[in-house]
Amino acid sequence: MPPSAGRRRSEIVAAARELFSEKGYHSASMRDIAERLGLQAGTLYVHIRSKEDVLFEIVDQAADRFLEAVRQARAEAESRGAGPEEALRLAMRSHLRVVAENLDTATVFFHEWKFLDDDRRALILAKRDAYESAIRDLIIQGIESGVFRPVDPRLAGLAVLSLCNWFYQWYSPAGPQSAEDIADAFADLLLAGLLGGPQAAASDEARDGGGTGSPTGGRGRTARRGQRRSAGGSGTSSTVVQ
Repeated sequence: MPPSAGRRRSEIVAAARELFSEKGYHSASMRDIAERLGLQAGTLYVHIRSKEDVLFEIVDQAADRFLEAVRQARAEAESRGAGPEEALRLAMRSHLRVVAENLDTATVFFHEWKFLDDDRRALILAKRDAYESAIRDLIIQGIESGVFRPVDPRLAGLAVLSLCNWFYQWYSPAGPQSAEDIADAFADLLLAGLLGGPQAAASDEARDGGGTGSPTGGRGRTARRGQRRSAGGSGTSSTVVQ
């Protein structure tokens, strides 16, 4: 018995997700998708209208996963009566869990969203902004409650997301640390600055006294996950999409 239309469409999206992750959106053709499924290329158009439709479905679903993850993290923090630091930790765990459980999706999401048409790209950017706002609100709550230092909440939020969004480039499920372990390590690093203490006070004093130093950063072009793995390299280095 042939698969149902819904099941066949899901298979097409899954095959496209793998190929977009491995080769990139522009390098993966409809013929490639069909061949991976053992189908004729024309058969795909019975279930989908275009390659871009599939890309949008993958990216939009990923954006929704991230938004739902941060909502659940905030709800969990509230139900436990957790403070701002624990709420931020839970949000970072949730973000990395989404990535770790959907590595192909994350690769497509972070690399290929920009190839959507203007209207669809605007929809994804709106969800990105909502996600950024949710992270930023956690930091603002910490500042207003006196738990976090009075840092710039936008920059602090981008620091959180810069750490979390690069995770997919080098994380391996077979590695020595789980996604939760890594999220906790990231949170420890960030919270050390947000919570303050003697070292933070010294840093503030040096800055206010005219200390020098101008951190710089850039968004270099990076290899896709599949290309990086095949080369044997490792990457380290914004929300949800930048």
